[in-house]
Amino acid sequence: MSNERHVLAEIPVEKRAVPSLDLDLDELPVNRALGVRWNIESDTLGIKVADLDKPNIGVLSTISSIFDP
Repeated sequence: MSNERHVLAEIPVEKRAVPSLDLDLDELPVNRALGVRWNIESDTLGIKVADLDKPNIGVLSTISSIFDP
C-alpha cells in the first residue's frame, strides 16, 4: 500500500493489496500497520477504541490492549 496514487498505479493489479480498488474513483482504504490504523487517504495514524469500560483493569493493561508492538 501507498498513500500516493501514482505509485499504486505502477503496481500490477494482481499484486495490489486491494486489486478491486479503482484508483480514479475509490477512496484509499484504512489498513492496520504496527498495531494502529493507517488512514491511507489522509496519511494519519489512529486507534479504534471499542470498549474501555472494563471493571478492575488498570491504565497500563488498557493501553496494552490497544497497542501491542
